[in-house]
Amino acid sequence: MLIIETKEKENLLTELQWHRDYLKEMISEQTAELEKRKEMLEDRVRFEDLISDLSSGFVNIPPDRVENNIALALHQLCQFFDADHCALLEISADRRQIQFLTLDFHEERRQELLNVADIAHRYPWAYHQIVEQIEPVVFSSLDALPPEASIDRDTWEKAGFMPFSCFRSLSGGKSRTRLACRATALSTSGR
Repeated sequence: MLIIETKEKENLLTELQWHRDYLKEMISEQTAELEKRKEMLEDRVRFEDLISDLSSGFVNIPPDRVENNIALALHQLCQFFDADHCALLEISADRRQIQFLTLDFHEERRQELLNVADIAHRYPWAYHQIVEQIEPVVFSSLDALPPEASIDRDTWEKAGFMPFSCFRSLSGGKSRTRLACRATALSTSGR
């Protein structure tokens, strides 16, 4: 009888240890998931704070300060997205030209008119998404591009810089103005 009780106790102890280990693993996984969610929420709050700060920077400013505030806003967006270049793109109503406007905080204003046919040829997928579909193009590495973006991927790879980390419409609907941010260091793996 004593041998049976000892064996039952050992089995019970083994089972309890298994449950303890299982609970520890479950708690560890849940803690890791909560940490990820916390980081995502903190990033979201930082982004919302940035948008709020940027918006307030344009309230009641004199016309001669608008360009400086745009330059400052682009600079802050570059810092937030960890990019080294931000610009505004405006697509003409007939979609034949794209005006590329850079207001750099440290350099003078630069403006270029881009040939849409050339852009559509070199970046057909991005052109379709941004100009025709009015959808954002967001990716952190060349490998993250979908298969249908193979021409775009090759063009960006030959240019030697990482593709746009953010490229989205500044306002919803049919707005022709876009914000472009990119890093110039080539990367083929995620950030």
